[in-house]
This record gives sequence, C-alpha cells and structure tokens, in this order.
Amino acid sequence: MHAGLWAMRCSTSQVTGYPPYFLLYGLHPLFAFDIADRTWDSLNWHTIASTEDLLAMCMQQIVRWDKKLVLAMEQQKKACQQAVDDFNSKHECLLSSGDFLLGTWVLLHETWLDAQMGNKGTLQWMCPYIVH
Repeated sequence: MHAGLWAMRCSTSQVTGYPPYFLLYGLHPLFAFDIADRTWDSLNWHTIASTEDLLAMCMQQIVRWDKKLVLAMEQQKKACQQAVDDFNSKHECLLSSGDFLLGTWVLLHETWLDAQMGNKGTLQWMCPYIVH
C-alpha cells in the first residue's frame, strides 16, 4: 500500500501536469536511481559558500516553484472548465430554462439552505411537483 501511494504522489497528474509531491514541496522527489544517474532536477547547490549564496539559491528555487505552481493551477482550471463543458453538452437535453410543459414533474430547490452553515446533510431538493 505504501509503495502504491508513494507512486501516485510522484507520478505526473494529467490535470495539472505536475506530480502532487512537486506541488506540495516545490521540488521533484529524489530517488536512488536519480542520484546514480545524476538526472534529478536541482539547482547548483555545490557553489554555495555563504549565507547570502544559500538565501539566493533558495529564492531561485521558490521562484521556479511559484511559476510552475501557477502553470499547474491554470492547467487545472482548463481541465475543470472542459469537464463542465462536456457535462453541459452531454446533458443538454436535461438542463432546461425554466419553461415547463403542463404535467412535467419537477423538483424544488431550497436555495436559502445554501447560505446557512451547518446544513451539510439537509435535503435541499423538495418532493416532486407537477406543473399545472
């Protein structure tokens, strides 16, 4: 189970384009095979000689992370909008403008419950009504 969860956290998400580990920590996970092959994504930490150099290197890493985090959020927004558009096009016949034929069965949505706190399990759709 642990290996499976770790693999999921380190695998690139199709929605954001980045692994969840990277979005949380701002750097890619370091694996043993990465160290052996020297293919891991890193800044040149060996050139640090003072506290100022260390701070500058950390700032570079944070700036790189922020840019990629913004890019991931934009990709996620696009994916969410695409999902909404797909849903609307798929269920277009079920979504209506409010003009109903006589005899149509409808549900009443209690919108006043949306603004109240603590009504998580409250039924917001009231029993079916028939349009007369």
